[in-house]
Amino acid sequence: MTYTITQLSRMFNLPASTLRYYEQVGLLTNVGRAGSRRVYSEGHVNRLKSLCCFKQAGMTITQLQDFFALADTPAAEPEIVALLTQQEHVLAAKQAALADSLAHLHRKLAFHRACAAAAAAGTPAPCWDHYRNCPQAEIEAALAAAHTA
Repeated sequence: MTYTITQLSRMFNLPASTLRYYEQVGLLTNVGRAGSRRVYSEGHVNRLKSLCCFKQAGMTITQLQDFFALADTPAAEPEIVALLTQQEHVLAAKQAALADSLAHLHRKLAFHRACAAAAAAGTPAPCWDHYRNCPQAEIEAALAAAHTA
């Protein structure tokens, strides 16, 4: 099956200019032509799936170029593994930082929900120190209970 630039643009929610850029920097290769129109193959779709995944994982254009150059090189598995392992570590660090941020946000959310509930009931507002020092599992349980209520 073949695809137009418009079809790929819609399929991957990417501007056509990005697809042309990927071609310009060598990430999409062997793009066919029908007159002046680009024609993409199933292989391009598969490459774009990987490209989008790796971009979402934070890989730079240079890293993507390196990966796809290595992928087209016989016996380059050790280099590919090293490149992907490096990105795995970067992504794991970002994931840990996001988890910490989410935990803090949950503490603040639980606190401010409790403040709103206290104001509605005409009772004293809770103390932030309780939420700061409370085990995270208790915070998550309070949030879950609020979602089901």
